[in-house]
Parts: sequence; structure tokens; C-alpha cells
Amino acid sequence: MSSLGLSLLLLVALAVGVALAYNLRQAWPRWRYPQAVRWLKMRRERPGAGAQAGSVAPQSRRTPSAAGRSAPDDTGAARGEPRLGATPVVDDGGPAPGSPEALQASRTAARPTIRSTHGAIAPATKAAAPEDAGAPESAATAPFAQPAASPSPGASAAPTTVAAAAPAGIAQPRLSEICDCIVEISPAEPFGGERLTAIAQRFRRAGGKPIIVEGQAADAAPGDWSVPDAARQYAALRVGILLANRHGPLNAMEFSEFATGLQAIAESLAALADTPDMSTVLARARDLDATCAQLDAQISLNVDAPEAVSPAQLAALAGVLSIAERGSNRYARLGPQGELVFSVALSDLPNRFTFLLDVPRSSPQLQPWTQMLATARACAQQVGGELVDDGGRVLAEAALAQIGRQLVQRYESLEAIGLPAGSALALRVFN
Repeated sequence: MSSLGLSLLLLVALAVGVALAYNLRQAWPRWRYPQAVRWLKMRRERPGAGAQAGSVAPQSRRTPSAAGRSAPDDTGAARGEPRLGATPVVDDGGPAPGSPEALQASRTAARPTIRSTHGAIAPATKAAAPEDAGAPESAATAPFAQPAASPSPGASAAPTTVAAAAPAGIAQPRLSEICDCIVEISPAEPFGGERLTAIAQRFRRAGGKPIIVEGQAADAAPGDWSVPDAARQYAALRVGILLANRHGPLNAMEFSEFATGLQAIAESLAALADTPDMSTVLARARDLDATCAQLDAQISLNVDAPEAVSPAQLAALAGVLSIAERGSNRYARLGPQGELVFSVALSDLPNRFTFLLDVPRSSPQLQPWTQMLATARACAQQVGGELVDDGGRVLAEAALAQIGRQLVQRYESLEAIGLPAGSALALRVFN
């Protein structure tokens, strides 16, 4: 027999021996203490044998105990889902669930859905996809006339007195200390604008954060920064990375990529780049992200038609509602400079149109809430439908008016932190 055969035979014998030893070890207690094994088996089979004084029998997760069903919450109040400006819901002995009074109360308590979107981009409807910040609109998306619908009582409270920056849907984004980490580089000799343009085209992003490059022309005053122009000579440049957007705050990996790119630019220009301390920059980014998360919101209205609607029907309504097609069966109302006012799309439900207002990205000067509400009412009139919330409940005038008042406060808060709704900076941060 060969050595290979002997090795295989030894391995088989070893495996059999290990299995035999394991079985003997498992059987040893039964052979040595047969009475104890039988007593343990009888104790397990005896009803209630495992219950001790003061012990609690385990409860099934599907069938809670009667005490658990009848005992009130420790807080003494029922819990409700948080919503902007809503009053906590408490059990005050109102109508029983399912009664006609309860159904009527649920219909009158309906309100437009307000979604917080900062930190995670998860559009709730097909219309929720945000438009690109600062992207110019094509000639096909020129402004349209508004529908001839009179403002409703709910729309009368829409923000009309809030001062904001001029519509900047197509304005060139500029760097700002409010939302950017900015580093200046000053070479010893002036350099050509084509070189600065090439730098700006190559160095555009670090991770999920956009980067902007600006130059100070050789014949310009100190601090006069502008967009790179290939025909000019420049004495200095500055590079900035966005501290936060809807993807979250600037992180360490993105900052490291930004710092590496800065050093490469400085070396190419025979200059030095004074990169700031990473911990300080990341702390600023987290603070900005936390502030913007409290002010970021999207408001949706729905129109439920009696029957299923198709993309062709929405396209036919576009002219009546004065909305422009944006591709993929999405439509939008546009401002005088092509900026987004609100968007319209078909919902996941077959008979529903969804209107979406991205609050920080729409200038209050355009009265986006008033326009969206009037357009939604016109749509409901055209299709014979109803204005409802995401749960299919008819929206009450009081809820619509309350949203209008809350929007005034939201716009004022955005302007107070230096990010007026619809401005170029707001379009960069809330993107």
C-alpha cells in the first residue's frame, strides 16, 4: 500500500475516533446518574413546575398581557408623531375610533405633508427630486402665465411681506464665509486666465461636496473676486468647498481630498496654500448642517381624481395649469428667470397628482405657496377631484392657512442665517 493510502486510512480512523469520543462524552451523565436524568425529565413535563415565587411567566410579543393593555403610559399622555407647528395629541375622551364623529375629525385634521429633507435625500414622491443648483433653464422652459384662479382663504396667509434676495435660479454660485471653507493662494507672479480656468474645470468636487474657484484679476482691487476668465491675468485665486448640503456635513475624507488638491494647485503655481485646521472646519460644517436641518422642509399637496390618471392626461393639463415639462413625466412652474417655483408629478397611487414645494429653493417673492395652492385647486376642478394630504384626507382651510403662516416664519429664519430662500447660496446648501 502506498504512503498516500496509509495517510487516508489514518485520517479516516482519526475521524471515527473523534466522533466516538464525542458520543461517549454526551452519554456519560445518563450512564452515571440515571435517576437524576429521569427526575429532570419528569420536572420539565410537570405543569407549572418551572414557576417560582415572584417569577413572571414570559409573554408572547404578539399577545401582550392584560395588564400591559390596560395600564396607561408612564408619561401619562398618548404619543403622537411630531409635525411642524402641530399641537401634541392627547386622549381627552373624544369620539371612539371608527365612529362617524372620529371620521369627521380625521378629515378636518388633515394637513399638507411637511418633510424634513436635510441630511438624507429620499424623495417621497416622483416630484421630490431637487433641481440642480444654479442650472440654467432652456428656452423651452420660459415662464408661463399663472392660472386664473382666485386665492383661497388658505392662500391668503401665504408669505408676501418677507424680503428676500432677487430670484437667482440661474445666478453663478459665489463663495461665502457662511457656507464655504475658503483658502486663498497668492503666487509671486501673475498668471494667465486660461490656467485658472483649467484649474476650475479639473478641481470641481471632493466627495459629495462641490468646489468653486475664483480669481482676483491683476488690475482689480484687493478682495474683488470673480469667475475665471481666460482672457484676463490674475494675481491670486481662492478655492472654497461647501461645508454642508443635503448629503450631510463635510467629513474628514472630503476635507483631506480638498487639502490634497489645494497643495497640488499651489505647487503648480509655485505658491503656498495655508490649509486651515481640519477639526475647526469640520466643527463649522456640523454646526451649519444642524442649523439647516432645522429649517429644511418640503411641502406636498395631492389631488385625488375619481379615476386613474395617465402621463398623457398630465401633459394635457400642463397648458391649463401653466406648468412646463421637465422630463420623465415631471412638470414645474418656473419663475421669470427660469427658477423653480414648485413641481408636479404623478404619484405612486394611480389616481393622484402630487404638488411639491421645496421651501429653501423657492424665493418667497414668487409666492410659491400661493401659486402651488391655486394650481392644485385648478387641477382638482379640471379632473373633478379633491385636495388631500398623503393619507387621502381632505385638506381643511384652517390647515392650509396655518401652513402659510409657518412659511412666513421659515423664510424669515432662512434669511436670518444668511441663506435667503431661492438665493444662490441656498440653492447650493439645500441641494
